[in-house]
Amino acid sequence: MNKLEELSAVSNHGQYLERMAKSSFFSTKQNIPPIIASYGCKTVLDVGCADGAFTKRIADETGAEVTGLDINSTSIELAKSKFPGINFICSSLFDLEEDRMFDCIVFCSVLHEVSSYCAEEKIRYTDIPIRFTIERACKHLNPGGIIVIREMVKQPGDERYTVEFKTKEYSDLFKKFTGITKCDGNTWVNGPGGDFLPLTKTPGYVDYSARYLDGNNAWLISKDLLIEFLLVATWGKESWDRETKERKLICKKQQFFSFLKDCGLAINSYTKTNEEYPKYWRKICHVFKKDCPETTCLIVAQKQ
Repeated sequence: MNKLEELSAVSNHGQYLERMAKSSFFSTKQNIPPIIASYGCKTVLDVGCADGAFTKRIADETGAEVTGLDINSTSIELAKSKFPGINFICSSLFDLEEDRMFDCIVFCSVLHEVSSYCAEEKIRYTDIPIRFTIERACKHLNPGGIIVIREMVKQPGDERYTVEFKTKEYSDLFKKFTGITKCDGNTWVNGPGGDFLPLTKTPGYVDYSARYLDGNNAWLISKDLLIEFLLVATWGKESWDRETKERKLICKKQQFFSFLKDCGLAINSYTKTNEEYPKYWRKICHVFKKDCPETTCLIVAQKQ
């Protein structure tokens, strides 16, 4: 097991992959194959392909020659056994042969993982690994080719939301997530002890703060911390150990644009959505006077 594979390991690997595969049928993932087909791409690289379920869907819906790439050997072996007609490679993008070129490179909810499981601890949970990865991908992109990014996007602003969790169980889960051990109405300094690893390892300019309000499991929570928690809680207990290792909200829209433009790519389209999250989040909490934020973006950039 390599270092990155060790960092990203999850105990219930099969359950995790099954949940990821199902998500492609009710999220903006389903928009990606039509985009690829509309550009007439003949060769596609699916970075972070996991068990290959979405890779197979791209191949079926586009008719392109699709290669799946993942650092996790267990996932790749499973992908090869499930979809023998597709080429799967167990490798980092940085170890891919330099002469391998593609008309399209897909990053579907992968770039936040690139950062969260970066072997270099100093830059883990920052945008630096994401920038390096986009730069590397561009070297494997044919002229006129496209990069498709589906990823969580950090929204501007530092609002705090008044939140009432629907049950004490969810309120307690939030305490476990943050490491908060007492509720006395003060703002906590986030220290070691919580399950959410980025909480203590993320640069201080990120607002991860929370304050308990009197009664009814109500809290005042910074927007970023609330979204990070809800994204983890939505996936359920079976994915808790893995999801709490990841920072989802790393780049703002303009950061993605800057990285792509610096590589000579033009931004052809940008859309954002809150996916299906509102219906899940309403089961967990009530956020006063706020709509569910648009957490996910889909970017198409083309090499000139």
